[in-house]
Amino acid sequence: MKDSGVILRKLRELNKLTVKQAAQKTGRSAGWLSEIENGKGAARLTGTEFERLVEVYGGNLYRKQFGLWIAKSRMKVKPAEIEFSGS
Repeated sequence: MKDSGVILRKLRELNKLTVKQAAQKTGRSAGWLSEIENGKGAARLTGTEFERLVEVYGGNLYRKQFGLWIAKSRMKVKPAEIEFSGS
C-alpha cells in the first residue's frame, strides 16, 4: 500500500504515542517506523505487517477514515497571501 505510512502516522498520533513509544508497542525499531511513516528510505511494509500494525494501534474503528487521511495528505497547501496595507 503506497500511502500506508500516512495511515500509520495518524493512528500513532490518535494513540498519543511518540515514535519511540510506538516502536516499543509494535515491536519494531523507531527508525523503521519513521521511514515507513515518511515514505522514504529503504524500509518496506508488507500488507500483512500493515494489518498487524493497524490492529496493534486499534485502528479497525477508523478504517472508513483511511481514504480521507490519504486525500488530506496529498492536498497542496497554498501559503496564505499576505497583504501589507497601511502606513
